[in-house]
Amino acid sequence: MSDLFPGEFYMGRHGETNHNAAGIVSGDDAVLTEIGRRQAVELKALLTKRFDSLDKCYFVVSDLLRAKDTQQIATDGVRAEIDPRLNERCSGVLGGRAPARRIEAIKAELLQRARHKLPRYKGVQDYVDHRDKVLAAVHEHRKICPEGRVPVFISHYGTIQRVCEALGCVPLHFNNAGLYHFKTNPATGEWTVSEITLDNEIVVARPIAYSRADGGQGVYL
Repeated sequence: MSDLFPGEFYMGRHGETNHNAAGIVSGDDAVLTEIGRRQAVELKALLTKRFDSLDKCYFVVSDLLRAKDTQQIATDGVRAEIDPRLNERCSGVLGGRAPARRIEAIKAELLQRARHKLPRYKGVQDYVDHRDKVLAAVHEHRKICPEGRVPVFISHYGTIQRVCEALGCVPLHFNNAGLYHFKTNPATGEWTVSEITLDNEIVVARPIAYSRADGGQGVYL
């Protein structure tokens, strides 16, 4: 379970990339497509409807170009803190090559490699290393967020998923350029995750008691 203190923050995912469109595992060099840029404009609409002014947001963005470009388009260039700990889990030699439709098979293979202490694919980041960096970044930026502002992290599918897992929440899916509201229930202290739309706020992840066959080590890309 996470050490994240109660409260609220937001996480957004980057717009569609060339690797998303091609149906392959994203590499560090993935860039926004024209659709992805339009999605970033739609994210701007979500942000401006949610907040009276973007000055109320404390933006933190991953170091990967697809996330930085999304944030710049969605905020008209509002200054953001750059933190590489929010990057997607590095997919190493699989990035830009492996078909995304094979992701479940790849996860199973990575799990078997971990169980039998076999070498992982070259350059694939260790799950625990990725999780710990993501949680440390979210925790630290929430602590230093200026009073009266709300942290908004623009990052990646896997990054958002790490936070959900740490909070004991199981999400359904994170859309490109989606905006997600993480908050605690004042009465119970439990976290929920909601997707923000132009019309309302839809809960997409709730805390549940669950166990993972991999003992929590994870094999996500």
